[in-house]
Amino acid sequence: MAAIEVLECVNSPGKLGRTGDDRYGFDAQMGTAWVLDGATDATGLMPFPGAESGAAWIAETLSDALLATPPNDTPTPAYFRTILETVRERAEGESEVTLEKLPPEALPIASGVWMRRMGDEIEFAWLGDCMALDLSSGDVIGPVADVETETHENREVLKLTEAEIWEQVRVARAARHASGKPIFSLRPADGERVNLARRPGRSGAQFALMSDGFYRLIEPYGLYSGRELAREIAGRGLAGLITQLRDHEASSEHADLARIKRSDDACALWLEIS
Repeated sequence: MAAIEVLECVNSPGKLGRTGDDRYGFDAQMGTAWVLDGATDATGLMPFPGAESGAAWIAETLSDALLATPPNDTPTPAYFRTILETVRERAEGESEVTLEKLPPEALPIASGVWMRRMGDEIEFAWLGDCMALDLSSGDVIGPVADVETETHENREVLKLTEAEIWEQVRVARAARHASGKPIFSLRPADGERVNLARRPGRSGAQFALMSDGFYRLIEPYGLYSGRELAREIAGRGLAGLITQLRDHEASSEHADLARIKRSDDACALWLEIS
C-alpha cells in the first residue's frame, strides 16, 4: 500500500509559452513529496544549454535528485547535503561556463518544501519561501514572517523603473551569495541547514505543498487565511484556485500588491496520508 495518495497537483507558469521555474514531485510508495521554485534569473547569462533558464534548470535538477529516497535512518540535513552534492556535480558537467567563473548573481538557486511520512508523523523540510498547509488545522508550515517582509520590501521596489528593479535584484542576489544565507543552491553545505518541523500524520490527514506563487492567495492578496484556504482546497480543488488567482492578478486595482513579477509561477500539490 502506498504511504501517501496524491489527490491533485497543479503547475501554472506565470508566462504563456514557458514551462516556468516551479516543479513538483513525489514517491507515493515511500511517502515523500516536494514543491520547488527556482529563483528568477538575475542576469542574461545562460550557462545551461537547452534549459529555459537557470531557475528552471535547478528546479528540474533538484526534482530529479529528490527521487532518490533517503534511508529511514538518514537525518534529513545529511540527506539534503547529498542531494545538493548531486546537483553540484550535474552543474559542473552541464554548465558551458566553469562555475567558479560565473558571477555569484548568475549561480542558480531555488526555494523548496519537502515532506516524508515517518510512521504517524510527517517531517517537513524547507529553505526559501515555499510552504506547506495542514488542511485539518489550517496551520501554515514555513517562513510566514519572511514572506510578509518580502511583500513589504517589494512594494517599495515596485516604485522603481524596470531597469532599477533588475539592478537591485542582481545586487541582492550577489549579496545573498556573499552572506552565506542558506538556500537550495550549488553549495552542498546549504543542505545541512534546512528548516525542519514535524506534524501528526495519521491515515486520512491531508496536506498541501505550494510555491510562493500559489501562496499569494494568502500573502500578499489576503483572499484567504490559512484555515480558509484549507477549506477551499478541500472543497474546490487546486485548479479552481489557480483560476481565481490568475483572475485576481489580472485586475489592475491589485497591481500595487504584486511582487516583482505581476503573474508568478504557481505550483501546488495536495495529498492524503494513506
